[in-house]
Formats: sequence, C-alpha cells, structure tokens
Amino acid sequence: MLLLVKNADAQGSLGGQLNFTNYAGYSIHNLGVGVHADYTNDRLVYRGTLNFAFPSKRERTYDLVYNNGDLYTSNQMYAKTITGHEKYSGLGLWLDANYFLTGDGEDGGLYGMAGLGLSMMTISYDMETYDRNMYATVHDYDKKDRLFQPIIRLGIGYDHRFDFGNLYIHAFGNLPANSVGGAAIEVNLPFSFGAAAGVRIPMY
Repeated sequence: MLLLVKNADAQGSLGGQLNFTNYAGYSIHNLGVGVHADYTNDRLVYRGTLNFAFPSKRERTYDLVYNNGDLYTSNQMYAKTITGHEKYSGLGLWLDANYFLTGDGEDGGLYGMAGLGLSMMTISYDMETYDRNMYATVHDYDKKDRLFQPIIRLGIGYDHRFDFGNLYIHAFGNLPANSVGGAAIEVNLPFSFGAAAGVRIPMY
C-alpha cells in the first residue's frame, strides 16, 4: 500500500510587494510592484517573484555633431547640444531562497536572502527637434535600448506573522553576473540596491 504523507511544516503562499530600486551608475531609481509565490519548509522559504518597475524618466542633454550627408565632418567637433528625456521601464524575474536565522518561515523572524534573477530595462528617448540635414547624434536615439542582465541577489530582512498571514521587509543588492555556465557575458546593467515591503498569504 502506498502512503502519501504531507510534511506538516510545508506551506504554500501567494503575496505581493512594493519595492524601491536604485541603479548605481545610471543615477536613476524607481518604484515597483511585484507578485510572488512561496514554498515554506521550516526555516527555508523559496520564492519566485515577477516584478514590474513603474516608468521613470530623467532630463539630460544630447550632443550633436555637424553632418555632411551621411558622414560626420572630419574634425568631429560638437556643434550644439539639445535637451530631452530618457524614459525607463523595467521588469525583473527573481528566484530567491530565504533562510530564517531566528524563528522559521511560518512564524517569521530574521532571515538572509540569496538568489538568482534576470533584470530587464527598456530605455526610450524624447528629444527636442533639430535639423537632421545639418546635425546628427553620435548614437541613434530614435531606437529603444533594451538591456538584459543576469543577476545574483543578496539581502537581509525581517518577517512577522499575523492572523491573516505574514508581513515582511527586506533590503537587497543585485550584483551583475559577468559569466553564465563558464561563458563570459557583457554587463549591461550595473549593481543595484534597494528595499521591499510586502505580504504573503498562506494557501494551505
């Protein structure tokens, strides 16, 4: 006879979070919302998160050079500058394991976090108009830049149990991975750090 035994310490939950992220090197930051599914087994909580960053933008100046047909002038001297905005939107996929240093995954406590993920960012450009027969930009700002970066996530947080479920808060850092499976990859997004606060509701 086959016996199926359910682990009394195992628990599944669904939740969401509000988070703040700062990208060191881009001088930008954004707010985001995430949804996640958790599997709790004693001191370990395994979490998969899908995070959406609210669009943000920053003002900047763009350098123009003189354009001689399709070719830049030989001296490459900047002719003028114009103003505009860079607009950012982001998406993150994270797989984390939270290990509780005090308490456990059901009742809450202090925990450390480690995981892997993929950060994605889309950058679009909105510039003031200029005479394209006379000037050109050094880069093609008519196109959107889409950046993808595998990351390693580390953090620390605190989780507290209530009657309806658990509330948590944690701080994290996302380290850009420069190789995957031994193959070198280009680093498109810099180190980022931030904090998140959220809720998780037990499903069983």
